[in-house]
Amino acid sequence: MLRINPELQRNMWLELSIHRLVAMPVTLGLMFFIVYLNGFNFSHVGNVAAIAFFLLCCTWGVNLASYSISSEIKEHTWDITRMSALSPWTVVWGKLFGATIFTWYGGLICLGVYLFAKGISVKNIEIVSIFILVGILSQAAAMFMRLNLISSKSNNSETSSLGLTSLIVIISAYATAGAYAAFNNSDLTVNWFYTPYKLKIFLLINEIVWLFWILFGNYQLMRMELRMRNTPIAWILFCIFCAIYVTGYPDVQERPEFTFKVLAHSTIAYFTVIALNYVAVISGSHDPMTYHRALINFKRGNIWRALQDVPAWLGSLSLAIIICVWITGYSFLFLEVDQQINQLWNSVMLILVFLMRDTSIFIFFNMTAGNNRSTSTSLFYLFILYVVVPYFFVVLGLHHLAGLFFPVSASNSALSIFIVTMAEILVISYMIALRWNALFTLHKSTEPNIQVTAS
Repeated sequence: MLRINPELQRNMWLELSIHRLVAMPVTLGLMFFIVYLNGFNFSHVGNVAAIAFFLLCCTWGVNLASYSISSEIKEHTWDITRMSALSPWTVVWGKLFGATIFTWYGGLICLGVYLFAKGISVKNIEIVSIFILVGILSQAAAMFMRLNLISSKSNNSETSSLGLTSLIVIISAYATAGAYAAFNNSDLTVNWFYTPYKLKIFLLINEIVWLFWILFGNYQLMRMELRMRNTPIAWILFCIFCAIYVTGYPDVQERPEFTFKVLAHSTIAYFTVIALNYVAVISGSHDPMTYHRALINFKRGNIWRALQDVPAWLGSLSLAIIICVWITGYSFLFLEVDQQINQLWNSVMLILVFLMRDTSIFIFFNMTAGNNRSTSTSLFYLFILYVVVPYFFVVLGLHHLAGLFFPVSASNSALSIFIVTMAEILVISYMIALRWNALFTLHKSTEPNIQVTAS
């Protein structure tokens, strides 16, 4: 007998009542019939069906996917799921397709009407395929955002989730409109690594690849919710993918030589990894107990257990350092060092140092026990460092001092910026060390002192 995903089956019982199964096609049928009676032809009925699919799957479905887990938390049933024998992947796709199954029921009816109205052809089947991919991708992205907010224990998860869900709906609308235009104009092309590809094929492959990564991200976050530990290997692989993906788009024509193009694309990859590292730092957890456990496992030689406690940002930071060394070594060996290359070296090195300083600020504020606003506090102080303090010096006419707070400055040398930023890192590191010692000295002092005497 075919075994059905129990999570999917449970959601099907909740979502697909007889009333709903009848109401959806009747409502959609009346809507399409009214459009047809108002003098529109079958082609316009197809357009309305496409809009109805977007409203059902990319708006309503996105909201349902986002709240599929938080609703269980509110109803106090999430702990039952976490203690069950269900695997993370079973819960992910059971939630993703189970919570949204009613919207897909209506959405597939809309797509059937679209094919009937527009005619069954290869082009229309391709359009329907991209619609389905956009729907699944947007719902999976909403679920991923919600899981990330839950795992980070954000105090404003409801407000943040609403904002992120709205953003996903807007992006989905843009992606759907772009895909529809691309499939209606087969002559459109896109260049990736200096090679032209048909836009519709490129979009289709893009949707599939990004869907894989988002589903894999949901799987990783669900593992954490089910009290399993992840290593930063998956995050490093994603950073490498994003670096390659983004690097392929720019068409470097400033200098024709191949060696300069390699350097230019390496720099783009470097900035991509830096941006992803900031994402990992802001959205990740900085629990000092996790760091402490990782250090203990490293000292004991239990490398794999230690990697399970290593934060994701440390993996992307290591990747950024490797690319930084590569850019410096490659340009030194294969290119003539001129003013442009020298400025590139300075920018690459200073941005890395600023990243280390900003990361240390996040770690410092997470060292306070019971600090539930560490992320917002860290962002507040970064705002002061990047905006308030430089503007204060600009108002006083001390432009050379204002330039010390940016990785790129026309009024200061790279060495002076480097020295000031390293001094900031040393001060913050010293404060982190003080809090670390105080935290774990207190932790050791509160442990029960049990003495066993021989009788």
